[in-house]
Amino acid sequence: MESNPLDEIKKLAREIKKTVKTSETASAPKPAAAQPQKQKPKPKPKPKKKEGVDILVVEDYPVTRLLIKRMLERQKGWKVREAEDGFKALEQVEKQPPDIILLDLMMPNMDGYEFLRHLRNDPDTAEVPVLIITSLNGAENELKGFEFGADDFVTKPINMNLLIARIQRHLLRHTSENEDSGKIGQAAVPEIKKTVTLS
Repeated sequence: MESNPLDEIKKLAREIKKTVKTSETASAPKPAAAQPQKQKPKPKPKPKKKEGVDILVVEDYPVTRLLIKRMLERQKGWKVREAEDGFKALEQVEKQPPDIILLDLMMPNMDGYEFLRHLRNDPDTAEVPVLIITSLNGAENELKGFEFGADDFVTKPINMNLLIARIQRHLLRHTSENEDSGKIGQAAVPEIKKTVTLS
Protein backbone atom coordinates (compact mmCIF):
# COMPACT_ATOMS: atom_id res chain seq x y z
CA MET A 1 0.00 0.00 0.00
CA GLU A 2 1.46 3.31 -1.08
CA SER A 3 1.94 5.87 1.65
CA ASN A 4 0.03 9.09 1.50
CA PRO A 5 2.42 11.96 0.69
CA LEU A 6 0.39 14.25 2.85
CA ASP A 7 0.86 12.01 5.86
CA GLU A 8 4.64 11.91 5.29
CA ILE A 9 4.74 15.71 5.07
CA LYS A 10 2.82 16.06 8.32
CA LYS A 11 5.08 13.50 9.97
CA LEU A 12 8.17 15.32 8.76
CA ALA A 13 6.77 18.68 9.91
CA ARG A 14 6.14 17.23 13.38
CA GLU A 15 9.73 15.93 13.54
CA ILE A 16 11.15 19.29 12.42
CA LYS A 17 9.06 21.15 14.98
CA LYS A 18 10.19 18.72 17.64
CA THR A 19 13.85 19.13 16.63
CA VAL A 20 13.60 22.92 16.55
CA LYS A 21 11.86 23.00 19.93
CA THR A 22 14.51 20.76 21.45
CA SER A 23 17.28 22.89 19.96
CA GLU A 24 15.74 26.11 21.25
CA THR A 25 15.38 24.62 24.71
CA ALA A 26 18.99 23.50 24.72
CA SER A 27 20.30 26.85 23.52
CA ALA A 28 18.14 28.94 25.82
CA PRO A 29 20.30 30.85 28.29
CA LYS A 30 20.13 29.50 31.79
CA PRO A 31 19.01 31.96 34.43
CA ALA A 32 22.03 33.49 36.08
CA ALA A 33 22.76 32.13 39.48
CA ALA A 34 22.20 34.58 42.26
CA GLN A 35 25.46 36.36 42.91
CA PRO A 36 26.45 36.36 46.55
CA GLN A 37 26.34 39.91 47.84
CA LYS A 38 29.65 41.25 48.96
CA GLN A 39 29.61 41.98 52.64
CA LYS A 40 30.52 45.52 53.46
CA PRO A 41 33.49 45.80 55.80
CA LYS A 42 32.39 46.30 59.35
CA PRO A 43 33.01 49.86 60.47
CA LYS A 44 35.60 50.39 63.17
CA PRO A 45 33.79 50.48 66.49
CA LYS A 46 33.51 53.99 67.80
CA PRO A 47 34.88 54.64 71.28
CA LYS A 48 32.25 54.87 73.94
CA LYS A 49 31.13 58.37 74.76
CA LYS A 50 33.00 59.60 77.78
CA GLU A 51 31.42 61.33 80.71
CA GLY A 52 33.53 64.04 82.28
CA VAL A 53 37.29 64.38 82.01
CA ASP A 54 39.38 61.27 81.36
CA ILE A 55 43.07 61.53 82.35
CA LEU A 56 45.83 58.97 81.82
CA VAL A 57 48.78 59.09 84.23
CA VAL A 58 51.88 57.34 82.87
CA GLU A 59 54.42 56.98 85.68
CA ASP A 60 56.60 54.04 86.69
CA TYR A 61 56.83 54.98 90.37
CA PRO A 62 53.66 53.58 92.00
CA VAL A 63 53.55 56.01 94.92
CA THR A 64 53.72 59.10 92.70
CA ARG A 65 51.21 57.61 90.28
CA LEU A 66 48.72 56.81 93.04
CA LEU A 67 49.09 60.19 94.72
CA ILE A 68 48.41 62.05 91.47
CA LYS A 69 45.40 59.84 90.81
CA ARG A 70 43.95 60.33 94.31
CA MET A 71 44.48 64.10 94.35
CA LEU A 72 42.91 64.67 90.91
CA GLU A 73 39.94 62.48 91.78
CA ARG A 74 39.44 64.18 95.14
CA GLN A 75 39.95 67.76 93.99
CA LYS A 76 38.12 67.60 90.65
CA GLY A 77 36.23 64.32 90.48
CA TRP A 78 38.00 63.45 87.22
CA LYS A 79 38.39 59.90 85.99
CA VAL A 80 42.06 58.93 86.22
CA ARG A 81 43.58 55.86 84.60
CA GLU A 82 47.08 54.54 85.26
CA ALA A 83 49.93 53.01 83.26
CA GLU A 84 53.39 52.07 84.52
CA ASP A 85 55.29 52.38 81.23
CA GLY A 86 54.90 53.34 77.59
CA PHE A 87 53.66 49.93 76.46
CA LYS A 88 50.87 49.82 79.03
CA ALA A 89 50.00 53.41 78.18
CA LEU A 90 49.62 52.59 74.48
CA GLU A 91 47.25 49.76 75.41
CA GLN A 92 45.14 52.17 77.45
CA VAL A 93 45.11 54.74 74.65
CA GLU A 94 44.08 52.11 72.10
CA LYS A 95 41.08 51.13 74.24
CA GLN A 96 39.97 54.73 74.70
CA PRO A 97 41.97 57.88 73.91
CA PRO A 98 42.03 60.07 77.05
CA ASP A 99 41.35 63.79 77.16
CA ILE A 100 44.86 64.48 78.42
CA ILE A 101 47.99 62.50 79.36
CA LEU A 102 50.38 63.15 82.26
CA LEU A 103 53.64 61.55 81.21
CA ASP A 104 56.86 60.69 83.00
CA LEU A 105 59.95 60.54 80.79
CA MET A 106 62.27 58.09 82.55
CA MET A 107 60.49 54.71 82.53
CA PRO A 108 61.53 51.10 81.85
CA ASN A 109 60.52 49.11 78.74
CA MET A 110 59.37 52.19 76.81
CA ASP A 111 60.29 55.68 77.96
CA GLY A 112 58.24 58.83 77.55
CA TYR A 113 59.97 59.97 74.37
CA GLU A 114 59.25 56.69 72.53
CA PHE A 115 55.66 56.74 73.77
CA LEU A 116 55.23 60.29 72.43
CA ARG A 117 56.56 59.23 69.05
CA HIS A 118 53.96 56.44 68.76
CA LEU A 119 51.20 58.71 70.04
CA ARG A 120 51.87 61.50 67.54
CA ASN A 121 52.20 59.10 64.60
CA ASP A 122 48.65 57.83 65.11
CA PRO A 123 46.02 60.16 63.56
CA ASP A 124 43.50 59.16 66.25
CA THR A 125 45.74 60.35 69.08
CA ALA A 126 47.96 62.93 67.43
CA GLU A 127 46.07 65.83 69.04
CA VAL A 128 45.76 64.50 72.59
CA PRO A 129 47.42 67.02 74.97
CA VAL A 130 50.47 65.67 76.83
CA LEU A 131 51.91 67.21 79.98
CA ILE A 132 55.33 65.88 80.88
CA ILE A 133 55.96 65.36 84.58
CA THR A 134 59.67 64.95 85.22
CA SER A 135 62.51 65.57 87.59
CA LEU A 136 64.78 66.32 84.64
CA ASN A 137 65.56 70.03 84.61
CA GLY A 138 67.11 72.16 81.92
CA ALA A 139 66.16 73.70 78.60
CA GLU A 140 67.72 70.82 76.68
CA ASN A 141 65.32 68.24 78.14
CA GLU A 142 62.32 70.52 77.64
CA LEU A 143 63.31 71.19 74.03
CA LYS A 144 63.63 67.47 73.35
CA GLY A 145 60.19 66.87 74.86
CA PHE A 146 58.63 69.55 72.68
CA GLU A 147 60.33 68.11 69.61
CA PHE A 148 58.70 64.75 70.33
CA GLY A 149 55.28 66.38 70.68
CA ALA A 150 54.79 67.36 74.34
CA ASP A 151 52.49 70.29 75.07
CA ASP A 152 53.77 71.36 78.48
CA PHE A 153 56.13 70.54 81.36
CA VAL A 154 55.57 70.18 85.08
CA THR A 155 58.68 69.54 87.14
CA LYS A 156 58.91 67.43 90.29
CA PRO A 157 58.19 68.01 93.13
CA ILE A 158 54.67 68.54 91.76
CA ASN A 159 52.59 71.48 92.94
CA MET A 160 49.01 70.20 92.63
CA ASN A 161 47.53 73.70 92.30
CA LEU A 162 49.77 74.35 89.32
CA LEU A 163 49.16 70.91 87.83
CA ILE A 164 45.36 71.26 87.99
CA ALA A 165 45.51 74.76 86.50
CA ARG A 166 47.66 73.57 83.59
CA ILE A 167 45.46 70.54 82.97
CA GLN A 168 42.39 72.76 82.74
CA ARG A 169 44.13 75.26 80.50
CA HIS A 170 45.06 72.53 78.00
CA LEU A 171 41.61 70.93 78.18
CA LEU A 172 39.98 74.28 77.41
CA ARG A 173 42.30 74.95 74.51
CA HIS A 174 41.95 71.43 73.14
CA THR A 175 38.14 71.39 73.31
CA SER A 176 37.46 74.98 72.24
CA GLU A 177 37.03 73.83 68.61
CA ASN A 178 34.60 71.08 69.57
CA GLU A 179 31.13 72.39 70.38
CA ASP A 180 30.07 69.09 71.90
CA SER A 181 32.91 69.21 74.42
CA GLY A 182 32.23 72.70 75.70
CA LYS A 183 31.84 71.67 79.32
CA ILE A 184 35.06 69.72 79.64
CA GLY A 185 37.59 71.51 81.77
CA GLN A 186 35.50 74.67 82.18
CA ALA A 187 34.87 74.37 85.92
CA ALA A 188 36.85 76.87 87.92
CA VAL A 189 39.84 75.55 89.81
CA PRO A 190 38.84 75.31 93.46
CA GLU A 191 40.87 77.19 96.01
CA ILE A 192 43.09 74.90 98.01
CA LYS A 193 44.05 76.46 101.30
CA LYS A 194 47.08 74.25 101.74
CA THR A 195 49.41 73.82 98.80
CA VAL A 196 49.97 70.12 98.16
CA THR A 197 53.33 69.19 96.73
CA LEU A 198 54.26 65.72 95.49
CA SER A 199 57.92 64.90 95.48
